[in-house]
Amino acid sequence: MRKKVVTRWTLEGRRVPANTPGAIATKEVIGWVQKIDGKEVLLGKLKETAKTALAERLQAHQLRKHGVAPAILNHKAKLSEVFGRYRDYQVAKGLTENYIQTTETRLTRVTEFNGWTRIDQIDGAGVEAFLADAAKKDQKHSSTRFGRVTQNLHRATWRALGRWMERTNQVLTNPMRSLEIHRSDTDTRLKRRAYTAEEAGALLQHVPHLGRRSLMEGPHRAALYAVALASGFRLAECAQLRPESLVWLDGLPFLALPPEATKNRREALQPIPASLVEVLRPVMDATAPGGSLFPLQRKTAKTEMARSVRKDLAEVRKRLSDPAPGFLETHPGGQLDFHSFRTTYASVLAIGVSSATLGKLARHSNVQTTQKHYVNIGQKLLHGAVESAIGGQVWFSPGSPEQRKTVKSGEIELTKLKAAVLAFKEAANPEEIS
Repeated sequence: MRKKVVTRWTLEGRRVPANTPGAIATKEVIGWVQKIDGKEVLLGKLKETAKTALAERLQAHQLRKHGVAPAILNHKAKLSEVFGRYRDYQVAKGLTENYIQTTETRLTRVTEFNGWTRIDQIDGAGVEAFLADAAKKDQKHSSTRFGRVTQNLHRATWRALGRWMERTNQVLTNPMRSLEIHRSDTDTRLKRRAYTAEEAGALLQHVPHLGRRSLMEGPHRAALYAVALASGFRLAECAQLRPESLVWLDGLPFLALPPEATKNRREALQPIPASLVEVLRPVMDATAPGGSLFPLQRKTAKTEMARSVRKDLAEVRKRLSDPAPGFLETHPGGQLDFHSFRTTYASVLAIGVSSATLGKLARHSNVQTTQKHYVNIGQKLLHGAVESAIGGQVWFSPGSPEQRKTVKSGEIELTKLKAAVLAFKEAANPEEIS
């Protein structure tokens, strides 16, 4: 039954009976109570949590009845010890230190928010309470990101911990089985769009004349933007580029990264156009062997570069005379940021290469990931493609001058993209060009 219960606690955070010496802290809790062995026991605040706790106690009673009392029944185990064992498990599994630290950060955030210290205190409801609070703060402070994707990552981390604890007999039932991964495709705050050909051209043309930001002068930042546009590398991957990363195979230029420098932990050998080599040449000449081409601080790179791109977009727009509405700006079609360079890379390639080639160049294990999250072909490009493929058929005859002007504009935009695609394909495999 559900009722109000007064619980008493010690300074060490241990819940004890009322007459226990040192029980100085009291707390009123409304939750589900069940009589066990003649005593009323608070099972949990939520009905689902109470059911899980009651099932655990019944199973424990049956085990003891048959003379079995394994270590899993130690509900007073400290979470710090559990997390330590979980870390040892992850290390033995071969996971990277960066991944393990990220996992520990997610576990610590939720633990500190709920004040958990023992293994019997954790539940899915506490994780959801933390996520709801973090999302609410995110709305007030837009500089932080705690959208549905980040929330799902926290849920996945705690679900994995719960499965591991159940599998290793540290708990009788998974306390995180009530956690469900929510749909993230409705989180429009992270929707990105690709740069148009004119936007990318204006950015690379004007950024070299801007001031110093993120430890880089304007020409240095323009080279970074060009690398992201022409290779599809992420910001963290660009930060790992060295002069030695440029390699030549059969006279063709590639950018190479070791497995520890890529997101998927696989070696990357990315084809690049010859024009990008000329852009990179001054940067490589000014960088010592083994040094980073782009001096980005690992912990602050994402925040600093987000600020730099935002300011560069605004300043380039000011330099233009009468820019069109939405030009180099975030609008309902999506936001522009550094990762939009990768979106542009995939969107341009999607027009001229097969799905298999697109997935290979984007370095995704599933090409559907590339098509769903990265390919972003604007309405103007789609219109140009239709006009080129359909409008030129004999079904239609030339219309008014205004119609012919629209057709020509679409064809020019598509021609620009085709030229970019040919440059990429020529760098990757010149034999495919007919």
